[in-house]
Amino acid sequence: MITKDELQKLRDELPYGWTSIIAKKTGFTRAFVSQVLRNKSFNAKVINEAIKLRDETREELNNIKNNL
Repeated sequence: MITKDELQKLRDELPYGWTSIIAKKTGFTRAFVSQVLRNKSFNAKVINEAIKLRDETREELNNIKNNL
């Protein structure tokens, strides 16, 4: 099970508009996505999508840094 602190760290690394992005990809509402990542509800699909989005964001940032 993922802890509240781990969820906070994950949220901190997500890009602007993350609730909308994850909601579109999972089919859930933005409110539900927010609840999951604030440890008010649990849904593995939402958490997995958030992890994918974080990893994609990290990769994009690394590519930008490497091209500077």
